[in-house]
Amino acid sequence: MKVCMLSYSFYENDARVRCAAESLSKRGDTVDVICLNKGNQSRWNCLNGVNIYRIKERNLNEKRKTDYILRLLSFFFLSSFFILKLFIQKKYEVFHIHNIPDFLVFTAFIPKLFGSKIILDIHDIMPEFYIQKFNASQDHILVKLLKLIEKISMVFANHVLVSNDIWKKILATRSIPEKKITVILNAPDDSYFHYQKKSNRKRDYFTLLYPGSLKDHFGVDIAIRAIDVLKYHIPNVHFEIVGQGPLYNDLLNLVKKLNLEKLITFHESVTIEEIPEFFAHADIGIVPKRRGIFSDNALSGKLLEFVKMGIPSIVSKTPVEKLYFNEDMVMFFEPEDPNDLARCVIELYNNPEKRKKLIQNATQFNKNHDREIYNRMYFQVIDSF
Repeated sequence: MKVCMLSYSFYENDARVRCAAESLSKRGDTVDVICLNKGNQSRWNCLNGVNIYRIKERNLNEKRKTDYILRLLSFFFLSSFFILKLFIQKKYEVFHIHNIPDFLVFTAFIPKLFGSKIILDIHDIMPEFYIQKFNASQDHILVKLLKLIEKISMVFANHVLVSNDIWKKILATRSIPEKKITVILNAPDDSYFHYQKKSNRKRDYFTLLYPGSLKDHFGVDIAIRAIDVLKYHIPNVHFEIVGQGPLYNDLLNLVKKLNLEKLITFHESVTIEEIPEFFAHADIGIVPKRRGIFSDNALSGKLLEFVKMGIPSIVSKTPVEKLYFNEDMVMFFEPEDPNDLARCVIELYNNPEKRKKLIQNATQFNKNHDREIYNRMYFQVIDSF
């Protein structure tokens, strides 16, 4: 089967896109991915059997609504022409379109007229994302427009994938029948993420890890403020932040303001192949996201990676995390409370046995949500057309 994927992201760093593309390639399908260019990358190359076309550069610094929307529109028009060009050459049977935004499904409008099937993959639900990102109200004209675009896009697609069960219920309530939606969790690929038993050797640092985007709703500033508390209780504490985003300079300034330069290290975003090395040296994984209409129901992919690799995790207590995990599997802290986050770290630091118990109990999640289970569900959707 010939499949074309489109994603407004950097392919090497996007675990959901890569899992889908490489799973198809491994079973013998032809897969082309159209995506963003970091600026120093070739416009085309082949990685693990997947052809990657990087058609546009992007800087992750959008703070104004106009910057954000104009860049999305620019990518939409450019990718529409590029998809048509490739379709004429290769006659794709399926287009797998990853949001954000939802309206990217219409880049494959002409191929659909000629019989191609379309999958819309909802990484993030757009109306709630916009409300939280820009502090908008439910009645805002753009929020209503996003809900309309969401519905039209999902109706236009032949099938819809979503990344957790809460979002399936939300989308089924306001947009399309539930039978048209399949839940595919961001379960880590065993090729890159697998359980690693920790060494008992004494290390120089007690390392906390946050790997992910530096955006407001992810709450990295909350974790930084927790380090300001922890420095008085754990003398060898160190916090590793791996990722980029619009709040990088703000977070860097916060670290300087609190005089935490020696305790916190920033790293640029890395590929899926590189990130497990950071996991291997982490004592605790941190998921410090804020409460909000979007983040309450956005299941952290990094949490799933922590669990997969046997790293005890401290997680903001939001509805979606509570749906999939309990207090025997992860340690919850009150959202937006750096003191409570610090309390959890101190408790796990002083109680190695509890850290081991969390790891052991969380393995049940891995059994129920193995990547291969979701690959089979994905193949069923693809092969049903």
